[in-house]
Amino acid sequence: MESLPDHLSVEVEDLCQFARHLYNKGYTEANGGNLSVRVRGNHLLTTPTMMSKGDLQPDDIVYCDMDGNVLYGKKRPSSELKTHIAIYKSREDINAVVHTHPPYCCSYAYTSDNPFLCLSAETEIWLDNVQIVDFIMPGSDELSNVIGGIACSTTNIMLRNHGIITYAPSLKEAVWKTDIMERQCMIMHLIESRGKSPVLIGNDNKAKIAILKQKLT
Repeated sequence: MESLPDHLSVEVEDLCQFARHLYNKGYTEANGGNLSVRVRGNHLLTTPTMMSKGDLQPDDIVYCDMDGNVLYGKKRPSSELKTHIAIYKSREDINAVVHTHPPYCCSYAYTSDNPFLCLSAETEIWLDNVQIVDFIMPGSDELSNVIGGIACSTTNIMLRNHGIITYAPSLKEAVWKTDIMERQCMIMHLIESRGKSPVLIGNDNKAKIAILKQKLT
């Protein structure tokens, strides 16, 4: 398979840098996690399967069409590419999908708890109607069908016994959403470890935050 075209070099380097960023923050482990971006001509760049996100180099990135066919690249694409594609096909405004296994998020994903309460303005702005999906086999058609079915109602998904998915118009914003989900779960963990209950933002202030969100996004 041929190497990636030179005109994609900026997007490829961004994908590698953000993948390393997520790995260095402890959000992926071993070969875990996957990232993709939509590029020119409605094609995708994706991280390869069975590779650490901390070691990615530009030559490792795979260029695919919207049916998952590899156009360029020396590696096989992520085993969960079909879930990314389901999101892109459901949301024309989305240009980046990030799937990770952050430890605090996973500590809640592996229980029946819902940590995504309205604790702060950041929560309300970045955590967009978080959906929690019961365990479905990773990489399966069933998972991609379920995720594609709810993609229009959120940009933040928690997968029980698995991890999280975030997506956005840009890769930077999708990674920010990952950061906010993990921080929310960490704060909830700290509150609960002290035997306390969180104080939630009321509906009046939620409405004010919604106005602020419109100005920021």
